[in-house]
Amino acid sequence: MFDLSLNNDKVWKVGLITQGYKINLIETLVIALIVVFAALMIMKTLESQRVKKVTGQESLSGKTGTVVNDLNPMGWISVEGVRWRAKSIDGKKIPEGETVRILKLEGLVLLVDKIP
Repeated sequence: MFDLSLNNDKVWKVGLITQGYKINLIETLVIALIVVFAALMIMKTLESQRVKKVTGQESLSGKTGTVVNDLNPMGWISVEGVRWRAKSIDGKKIPEGETVRILKLEGLVLLVDKIP
């Protein structure tokens, strides 16, 4: 049978045997860990390349904000803690405290619509 005593050096000589060269168990585990780590890094890199990066004007469209000063039809809203000049898209008054959705940016003025 197998002799698994700690003083037996044969236990640690189990592993890959390739063209007459023996790689012991510890070397095999280290190589396997390196390969797994490299594969994970490659997968994460490829995944990050697929994510669409949105900045500038495109990042504001669709977000919501809170009216800080009445929009009649112009006023101020807060979006993620930043105050923006805004205009109601339909020209109607939107009172302070209401939540609005940003439709687009014209210059430095956000065109918004009230969320029901």
